[in-house]
Amino acid sequence: MSDLRKLAEPFPASIIKKPAPGKYGDYVEHNDYVQRALSIVGPCTFGVVDLIRGHAAGIGWNAGEWKYPPRDNAVVGVVAELTATVDGKEVTITEIGTEDNPAMGHDAVNAKNALSDAYKRCWMRLGLGLHLWCDSYWLDKQLDKEEQ
Repeated sequence: MSDLRKLAEPFPASIIKKPAPGKYGDYVEHNDYVQRALSIVGPCTFGVVDLIRGHAAGIGWNAGEWKYPPRDNAVVGVVAELTATVDGKEVTITEIGTEDNPAMGHDAVNAKNALSDAYKRCWMRLGLGLHLWCDSYWLDKQLDKEEQ
């Protein structure tokens, strides 16, 4: 079975989590992406290309005070790059990851969360976890036909 086909295999239902209230889409935790990727393609390189800074809107206005005050020049996302060897071919994917609530954390936490998002998005471009992003998922079945 090709690496691409293995990457396209949906995650088991037992590790798929429902989104928190107010969020959209089922998800799989970061550590499960790392384990699956390592088990299929081995080590890869992944890193920050650029930090994205912007305005972090305040959260929780109550009785004249913010629970998390607005901040300017906060880390709100990252541009990251992943390079891996898939089926003998080195591929590089660049993606953006975001922090959902940048006013709630300091820049290091925001960068860590955005990097996790970017990591998952990079692997999605290679088929890993793609089923979580699709209303109609068929890549795994198409690859099965091509490998027969």
